[in-house]
Amino acid sequence: MVAKNGRWGFRLCFDWMRNQGYEWNHKRVWRIYKEMGLNLPRRTKKRIPKMPRVPLVAPTEANSMWALDFMYDTLHYGRPFRTLNVIDESNREILAIEIDISLPAARVVRTLEQLEDIHGLPQAIRLDNVLNARTFSSDRQSHTVTAICS
Repeated sequence: MVAKNGRWGFRLCFDWMRNQGYEWNHKRVWRIYKEMGLNLPRRTKKRIPKMPRVPLVAPTEANSMWALDFMYDTLHYGRPFRTLNVIDESNREILAIEIDISLPAARVVRTLEQLEDIHGLPQAIRLDNVLNARTFSSDRQSHTVTAICS
């Protein structure tokens, strides 16, 4: 059974034997399973590679670096909402604020495309979340904007 289904762990083997009509105790099956050396190695956690840290540099000209930040809060009756804030780091001008119950990736990309039409693209965009930086850089590969994680 294990030779045929090599990736079956103890639990699948035990459940399969129970379905076949064997009424062995799980402790007995586990003991024999270990003695036969059928233990599978534990799966390791998939590590996300770290993005390189870039030192903070104060931008000198307008539209050279934007900062994206997601914020979360609740309304007075308990309903949560999210905001997406886009700020020009050189003059601290707020370029966009998106507020909604949820902000899917398509909505974020649409907001950035609207900002691209109005202001053009910056040289870099600073994000405070690594996952968001990865998502952003994979969605916008046709542009020459670098995502910086702080």
